[in-house]
Amino acid sequence: MKNGFIFLILISALLAACAPESAAQPTMDIGAIQTMAVETAVMEITVQAILHPSLTPIPETVLQSPSVLSNTAVPVSAPGGAGGSSGGSSGGSGVTSGTPQPSRTPDVYICEYVTQFPPDKPQMTGANYDMVWTIRNKGISTWNTSEYYVKWLGGSDLSPSHTYPLPNNVVPSGTVEIVVDIHIPTEPMADLQITRWGIVNDNGDVFCKFYHAIPSTYPPSPTLTP
Repeated sequence: MKNGFIFLILISALLAACAPESAAQPTMDIGAIQTMAVETAVMEITVQAILHPSLTPIPETVLQSPSVLSNTAVPVSAPGGAGGSSGGSSGGSGVTSGTPQPSRTPDVYICEYVTQFPPDKPQMTGANYDMVWTIRNKGISTWNTSEYYVKWLGGSDLSPSHTYPLPNNVVPSGTVEIVVDIHIPTEPMADLQITRWGIVNDNGDVFCKFYHAIPSTYPPSPTLTP
């Protein structure tokens, strides 16, 4: 009987050892849990930063997480966007860097007043003289004598001609002396007289304007009787 009891115990132990293990409990990947936690933290901090700009920005330790960097989209320019980029392309990859900056369009027609003679002052009645303006070409187009000329623009009509040719071609940065005949009336002029002139370009547009002002006139000195 004792031997039989021992035999039953051995059989029970053997069966227990051979019995299939119960279904293993599922376990979570520790790395996945950490990644999920970091991404959740970044999302929460980003939302709070948008809603409250004054809050502390995203910590650098969070931004340096490999799981976050691997999910960050890297912006690239559209194909064919290399032309005109200030940064140019790198290694022929077709990806540009930098933003194209607009360049300033140079002025084609522009002038600069340098000086004049005689200056704006009272003139004697009946006086005839050459009014000379020195003008500089500050544009990028040459003023050629075949297409550019000087034109009266209004005001006091004190010249026998309303148009004058340029005396010479004027290259960029060059100067020209524009000469206009001025005839002062023989009758006294009490009011300010202003005669206005300008240069006409090859498109027929007046782009450079200048004037001569005569505040008043005075009679000539009386002739002494011998």
